[in-house]
Amino acid sequence: EQIARLDHVDRSLTLLMLDGLSYREMADTLGISESHVGVKINRIKNHLKSLTKEEQPHGVC
Repeated sequence: EQIARLDHVDRSLTLLMLDGLSYREMADTLGISESHVGVKINRIKNHLKSLTKEEQPHGVC
């Protein structure tokens, strides 16, 4: 559900990462640099963490 909220590139990166592709393979597939893949993945992880925290009921750690 959270992945569906991501934009096209972020969703694609997430699915490729879940499929076990390396940063180089993801970069080649999407036509972006390997370093950009790393930056985007870190941002995606942070974004998904923040979405997950927002959905937790208050008082739950």
